[in-house]
Amino acid sequence: MYVAHVIPISRGVAPEALSYFTGKKIEPGTLVSIPLRSQKKDAVVLSCEEALSMKSQLRTAPFHLKKILAIKNVQLFLPSFLLAAKDTATYAGASTGAALKALIPEKILQHAAALPRQHALKGKKETARGTLEETYVIQSDDKERLAAYKSIVRESFARQESVFFCVPDKEHLVYVKEHLEKGISEYTFALHGDIPTRTLLDTWKTILSKHHPVLLIGTGMFFSIPRADIKTIIVDREGSGNYKTVFRPFVDTRTFAEQFARRQNAKLIFGDLFLRPETIWKQTTGDYTPLSSLQFRALSPVKYRLVDLSPREKNIPFSVISEALRTHIEHAIEQNGKIFLFAARRGLHTSTVCSDCGKTVSCPVCNLPLVLHTKNTVRIHLCHKCGHEETAADQCAACFSWRMTPLGIGVESVVSALAKQIPHQNLFRIDTDTVTKAKALLTAERFYRTPGGVLVGTEMALSYLREPIEHVAIVSADALFSVPDFRVNEKIFRLLLRLRAKATQTFFIQTRRADSPIWVQGAKGDLLSFYQNEIAERKKFGYPPFAFFIKISYSGKQPDTEQAMLHIEKFLSAYRPMIFPAFMPHMRGAYTMHAVIKMPPKSWPDKKLSEMLASLPPSFAINVDPEHLL
Repeated sequence: MYVAHVIPISRGVAPEALSYFTGKKIEPGTLVSIPLRSQKKDAVVLSCEEALSMKSQLRTAPFHLKKILAIKNVQLFLPSFLLAAKDTATYAGASTGAALKALIPEKILQHAAALPRQHALKGKKETARGTLEETYVIQSDDKERLAAYKSIVRESFARQESVFFCVPDKEHLVYVKEHLEKGISEYTFALHGDIPTRTLLDTWKTILSKHHPVLLIGTGMFFSIPRADIKTIIVDREGSGNYKTVFRPFVDTRTFAEQFARRQNAKLIFGDLFLRPETIWKQTTGDYTPLSSLQFRALSPVKYRLVDLSPREKNIPFSVISEALRTHIEHAIEQNGKIFLFAARRGLHTSTVCSDCGKTVSCPVCNLPLVLHTKNTVRIHLCHKCGHEETAADQCAACFSWRMTPLGIGVESVVSALAKQIPHQNLFRIDTDTVTKAKALLTAERFYRTPGGVLVGTEMALSYLREPIEHVAIVSADALFSVPDFRVNEKIFRLLLRLRAKATQTFFIQTRRADSPIWVQGAKGDLLSFYQNEIAERKKFGYPPFAFFIKISYSGKQPDTEQAMLHIEKFLSAYRPMIFPAFMPHMRGAYTMHAVIKMPPKSWPDKKLSEMLASLPPSFAINVDPEHLL
């Protein structure tokens, strides 16, 4: 008889490890089925020992051990993967089981019995290279980065080592695979969450059957594939917000990649057109090593023009499409050139305000400004957060004034303005109101095939624009500045770089904030000036990388939320949490407050605080190194 110590794979289980009886010794990394609180749960075996060696402990235990129900797969996961998951859980202030739930595809857990055990390194011994070989960074355009990655893959294959290439989303995966698989397509595999179950299982089996090194291009949860010969890890588009999960335990794939590389004794590479300011700062302090000199000037032959839309004379009516942009579009169409018109928001207008009393039309459910849309020729107000919909009223609900003024430019406004000012263009549109992901790709393909085509879209469209475009224009992005987020300038700058990178001839910007230096920095590809300004601002106000934040959130009825925050203030008093309401505190009938702990850089993880955070009930959302403090 043996006793197996396991980690339940579940977000709702607090214990770090549990013990069960088993009739035979089970190898670490094995997936098993266990009884837990009258339910069956998947669990991973950490260790297994003879029951005789624990005889005295079992006699005095206040509970009786249950038996493991079934062994689902022997050594399904690498020990290094499980240890990295434990490290990541500590970092995220969560249980290892919750981290595993976020790091393993559900399809793999469901069909584990049909999968082979972890990949064996035949004829090759594992060699210790130290803890983490080194973390490298590369900052350059896509073409140069991909050329560098190709060389790294070839060198790895020559050493009989596999490479894991991590991407933030499926769209970038397709782009990377097209460029890296040439000549090695037999050993290149793409892994993402939308793969059909049968295809995923077959691909998993094929990967583990290959004795030749492989290139795995996948999203974060496919680090779980048990190839022990992965010795190089590349995390591309490192600045993408998609690397962090949107639910507790808010696992950051970039953090897991560092932990996994350390446990695998592997080389780690972060790459992007513009790395996060925190990452660049670590390179300047010597924590990271440049793979090559970081490029701080994104060279491009593209000509840019900045048009100031701020009103100068009261009698001049505002136009969504300025005279300069209209002329630019007409010229592009005459030359059969294609043009992409970017609008930051969906709908007609981003808000509606009463000109007499100043009240903004807001959602009755979550109190966010309602966005004006057109639906079946009828104007409606729609909440982009909860989906609340109501017919757009002509009068103010507060003072009954008829002077309701729509503000902000949305995609529908751009389309409507184009129809009036340039009625004969070949017009396409990509935003979540009009197309699904599948239709978005088809729309983009039709746009590319159409001479003189005009595409209007939100940021969603960028994922489907895989080829260059002659002309790119920002019709409106000023609404992005309205979010009081310490990373907002970085996000806008990154968006500018992505839009500029799509253009081959001209980059046109309309704005009411023409005095903001970010427009010229983005249009010129001046990464150095932006980074210097941004890092100085963050140092001045004590934002990352000069501080480390932990955000604890609670949502519920307002009295309950306030009481919960009083508990947090007392429970974590040694760490002096700052308590405040969320930026939009009333959301979907709930009231949200945050507690933020500010710590010195490099002081995390703090073992004591991590254990305290992990002990909090699931109703508290813990976000370590959050993307924002809103």
